[in-house]
Amino acid sequence: MRTLSKFVLLCIYRMLTIMIMKKLLLFIFTLLLPLVASADAYGVKIDGINYNLFDEDKTAEVASNRLYSGDAIIPETVTYNDNQYSVTSIGYLAFYCCTGLTSVTIPNSVTSIGEYAFQYCPELTSITLPNSVTSIGEYAFQYCPELTSITLPNSVTSIGEYAFQYCPELTSITLPNSVTSIGEYAFQYCSGLTSITIPNSVISIENSVFSGCTGLTSITIPNSVTSIGQYAFSGCTGLTSITIPNSVTNIGEDAFYDCYVTKENFHNQSNITPSGLTVCDVRTESGICIKGNALVRYLGKETTYSIPNSITNIGERAFQDCSGLTSITIPNSVTSIGYGAFSYCSGLISINIPNSVTSIEYRTFIYCPGLTSITIPNSVTSIGYGAFSYCSGLISINIPNSVTSIEYRTFIYCPGLTSITIPNSVTTIGDNAFSGCTGLTSITIPNSVTTIGSHAFSYCSELTSITIPNSVTSIEDGVFSGCGLTSITIPNNVTNIGDYAFASCSGLTSVTIPNSVTRIGSGAFYGCTGLTSITIPNSVTRIGDKAFYGCTGLTSITIPNSVTNIGEDAFYDCKNLKTVYCYATKLPETNENAFGIHGTINYATLYVPASAINEYKAIAPWRWFGKILPIEDATTQIDATSTNDYNIVANGSNIIVKSDADGEKVSIYTINGQLIGTTAIRNGSAVINTNLKSGSVAIVKIGQNTYKIRLD
Repeated sequence: MRTLSKFVLLCIYRMLTIMIMKKLLLFIFTLLLPLVASADAYGVKIDGINYNLFDEDKTAEVASNRLYSGDAIIPETVTYNDNQYSVTSIGYLAFYCCTGLTSVTIPNSVTSIGEYAFQYCPELTSITLPNSVTSIGEYAFQYCPELTSITLPNSVTSIGEYAFQYCPELTSITLPNSVTSIGEYAFQYCSGLTSITIPNSVISIENSVFSGCTGLTSITIPNSVTSIGQYAFSGCTGLTSITIPNSVTNIGEDAFYDCYVTKENFHNQSNITPSGLTVCDVRTESGICIKGNALVRYLGKETTYSIPNSITNIGERAFQDCSGLTSITIPNSVTSIGYGAFSYCSGLISINIPNSVTSIEYRTFIYCPGLTSITIPNSVTSIGYGAFSYCSGLISINIPNSVTSIEYRTFIYCPGLTSITIPNSVTTIGDNAFSGCTGLTSITIPNSVTTIGSHAFSYCSELTSITIPNSVTSIEDGVFSGCGLTSITIPNNVTNIGDYAFASCSGLTSVTIPNSVTRIGSGAFYGCTGLTSITIPNSVTRIGDKAFYGCTGLTSITIPNSVTNIGEDAFYDCKNLKTVYCYATKLPETNENAFGIHGTINYATLYVPASAINEYKAIAPWRWFGKILPIEDATTQIDATSTNDYNIVANGSNIIVKSDADGEKVSIYTINGQLIGTTAIRNGSAVINTNLKSGSVAIVKIGQNTYKIRLD
C-alpha cells in the first residue's frame, strides 16, 4: 500500500486553495443572493453518508464526506422524516480526499458526478458508473493513484477538465460514442494508459488532454475531429504509430512534442505538419530514434549505453530524464552534443567527452547529481550556461586552456566542488557561475579575467580567501555575498563595488578599499559582523543605502572629504560604533537613520573639521553623537613619536612606521582629510611616500589610533 502522507498534504493544500477561492466569491454571492430563488436544500446524514436534500423535487445529492473510509454503497433513494428522496448526483467534493475509501457503488438514479467528487482517493482501485450518468465533473477522479479501471456508460456525454489527471495505474479506457466533449488535461499523466479509443462523436481534442501518457503506443484520430489542441499528445514517448485524418484543419503548438515515429507508422492525411513531432528514419524496439547521423532521442531502459560509431550528432535533450542510465560511451565520431542532451539524468555517474567535440551546450548536464567528475577535452572552446548546474555530486572538473568564458550559472549549486582552477585563457566569469558551491574552499582566478559577473561566487560559504586579479575593474552586485571570506584585497584598478557585493560575509574582518573606487553600492557590506574598522578612500563620493547595515563589530569609521552623500541606513545597527572620523567640511547629505535610530550612537564620538563643527552639532543624525570634537583633538602634533606599540618618523616625504604588529593597516591623510595612501605593516615596518612638502602636517591612522606628524 502506498504511503498516504503525501496525499494528506495534497488534500490540505488543495482544500486551503478551494477555501480561499470560496471566500473571494462569497461577497459576490451575497450581493446576488436576493436575486436567486432558494433551492430549499438542507444537509442530513443517513446510514453514515451525508446528503443535501431538496424538498421541491424530492431529490438528494451526496454531500461532502471527507472522512469516509471503507466501501461506500449509495442507495437509489433515501428516506428522511417519512419523505423519500431520489439520489440523482454525487456532489461537489463528495468524497474528496477520503484516503480510506476503497470502493463505491453508484445507483442507476445518479445522472452526474460532481467536481472534485473523488479527487485524492489513494485507495480507490475501480469504479463502475451506471448508464444513467451523463456527465463527469472537473477533477472528479484526479490523483487516484490506484485506480486501474473505470467503465464509462453510453449515457456519458462530457468528461470535465482534469477528470482523470494523474491516474498512473489506469491502463485502458473506452470512450463511448455518446461522448462529445473531453476537457483539457482530462487524462494527462496517465502513464499506464496503453490504449484509448476516441469515438466519432468527438470533434475536438483539447489542450494537453493526453500529454504525458508515456504508455500509449498508438493513436487513431477519428474523421469527426477537426482540431487537435496545444500539447494534446506531448510527451507520449511510447507512441510508435499515429493516424491523422483529413478532417483535421488545425493542430496546436507542440501537439506531438517529444513524440517519435517512423515514416512507415505516421499516417497523416491532413495538409498540416504536426507541431513537435519527430519522424525518425529508424526507431529501434528499445526506443532509440535516429535521423540521418543524429541520435535524436533515447528512450531505452538500459543502465549503460554505447552510442554507435555512425552517430555524429547527439540531439537536443536526447537523453533527458533517463534516470536509470548510469554510464554512456560517446565515440570519436560525435562532433556536437545538443543543449540539455543529458539533463536530469539523475543516475548518470560516468560519461566521456571525446576530443572531437568542440562545445558543451547550455544545460547539457543540468541536474545530474550522480556525476562525480568529468574531463573536458582540449578541443572544447565553449561551455554553455548552466551546463553543469545542480550537479550536486561533482567533486572535480578540469577546464581546458581552450575555454575563454565560464558562462552564466555554469556550476551553480555544485556543493561537492572543493577547488577549481580557471585557466589563463578565460576572460569572463559569468553571473552566478559558482553560486551556491558551498564546498568550494579555494579558487584561482588568473590575470586574464577582466569580468566577474554578479553573484558569481555568492553563498560559497566555505570560501575563506580569494585573490581578485588586477585586470578586474568592477566588483559586481552580490558577487561574494554569503561567502566565508575572512579578508579581501580589492585591486587598485577597481572603480565600483556593486550592491550587496560582500553582504553577509560575517567572517570578514578586514577589507582594503583602494583610491580607485568611486562607488560603494547599496548593501555592499551588509551584515559583515566581523568588520571592526573601515576606511573609505577619498575617491568615493557616495556611500550606498545600507552599505554597512548590521556591521555590529564596527568600532571605527573614517569618511573622507570627498563623500557628499551617505545613503539611507548606511551604518544602521552598527551598535558597537565608538569613533567616526568625518573629514567632510560640507556635511554629506543623508537621512536621520544613517547611523541608526536616535539613541544608538549616544556613546560614540564624532570627529569633524573644526570649521564645520557647529553645522554637525545642529543637524541629525550628526547631532545625536555623544561627543562631537574637532579632528585636531583626536591627534597629537609631533615631529616624531614613539609609543609602546609604534615608532613613527618622517624621512623627507616618506612616513615610516615601525612596529611588531605585522598586518596592522596604516593610512595616511592630509590635514584636510584627503587619503594619501594605505598599506600594512610587513616584517616590522611600513613606508608610505606622501609627496608632501617639507613642513606639511599629515595624519597617521594605525588601527584605532590616530597621530599627527610634521614632515622634514
